[in-house]
Amino acid sequence: MASGADRTSYPPDAQAWWGVAVFSLAAIVSYTDRLILNQLVDPIRRDLRITDLQVSYLQGPAFALLYVFAGLVLGRLADRGNRRNLVLAGVATWSLGTIACAFSPTFWGLFAARLCVGIGEAALAPAVISLIADSVPPARRATAMGTFLMSCVIGTGAAITIGGVLLSAAEGGWFASLPVLGALSSWRLVLLLAGLPGILILALVATIREPARQGAAGKGSLRAGARHFLADRARLGPLYLGMGIVSIGDFAMFAWVPTLLSRRYGLGSAEIGGMMGTIVAVTGVIGSIATGVASDWAERRGGLPARLALAMAGAACTLPGVLLLLPGTAPLAVTGFTIWMLGTTIIGIAGVAALQELLPNELRGVGMSLTSFFNMALGLGLGPSLVALVTEHVYGDAAAVGWAIVTVALPAAVAGLALFTRARAAARR
Repeated sequence: MASGADRTSYPPDAQAWWGVAVFSLAAIVSYTDRLILNQLVDPIRRDLRITDLQVSYLQGPAFALLYVFAGLVLGRLADRGNRRNLVLAGVATWSLGTIACAFSPTFWGLFAARLCVGIGEAALAPAVISLIADSVPPARRATAMGTFLMSCVIGTGAAITIGGVLLSAAEGGWFASLPVLGALSSWRLVLLLAGLPGILILALVATIREPARQGAAGKGSLRAGARHFLADRARLGPLYLGMGIVSIGDFAMFAWVPTLLSRRYGLGSAEIGGMMGTIVAVTGVIGSIATGVASDWAERRGGLPARLALAMAGAACTLPGVLLLLPGTAPLAVTGFTIWMLGTTIIGIAGVAALQELLPNELRGVGMSLTSFFNMALGLGLGPSLVALVTEHVYGDAAAVGWAIVTVALPAAVAGLALFTRARAAARR
């Protein structure tokens, strides 16, 4: 329970945690719409007659191109305006963009629709992290943020599971007798159904109240913000860059492990979706809750360096995970993916909690946008396309996608560990 002092400045517990629950559901839908394309690679290729590299542009750059730059603007709006309304606008935009993907007749039409998805989703994290920071007292803040970020991971699993199940159902003719739906090809039907839950999310977000800003010394200026980031660059720089570089491996995994299991080991889309979705959900729930609680506990005993030590532990965990993807057996590849997911969940929760400790209230929206900037520009912008490039131009064999994933993800994991170690050393000084 919040202390008496906290109760006078923060919203009631029920109001605060209702907001966390609604925003967590929004995150699940957001990540489902963002990543469901990864389950539709081969049907899209066949229908639009495009290459793996072009598909990777739809998975990565088409989404990340505007996400990273719109996110900075929207993060600034989150620091200065009504954050609840910003979330409403974002949900409407990304949901309409996902539905537009279903009716795009060409590669470039699909590319443009994915740009809309990126713009809409760029509003969510900066606004929600700022809202949570002003709704939940510091002693439980990492737990609340861990719950929200856990939902992002669950959304990743939902994208894999839902995409696989819906694709299998569509290809099996389950929707053939329905008007409109029955006339759509399988991958278009999946995208249409993925966009519709946004209507429910809009209704739920409308019930959230905008909380008062806590401890803000004014709305701040961009110049003051730039001075703060430069003054603390020894800690902030490695932390931001480390999370961004590790996300290269993250998005390489999300985009291409389903294809690896299909192409090399012959697993079906429904089997892949159910298995990987379960893995992502379980590791996300366990990793997020455990890391949120551990991060709050560590902060009380060791401060910021203890939070960053958790990020280092997560990065170390990813190393054996990625090596298990080397050609061998499907169970080994799935085990490697599981270990990687657990490691990067730890990194995400510990890293974001550390940032909220480093940043003043008036910079939290922009600060979270910078996290998204690095994660999307480096991770989503490079991860999927690098795997496709390495597969086509280094190994020259579509079946070598597993080697390509390792070639991209292993250096990212090593670099992330080195950067988190550097940030912790700076924090201890």
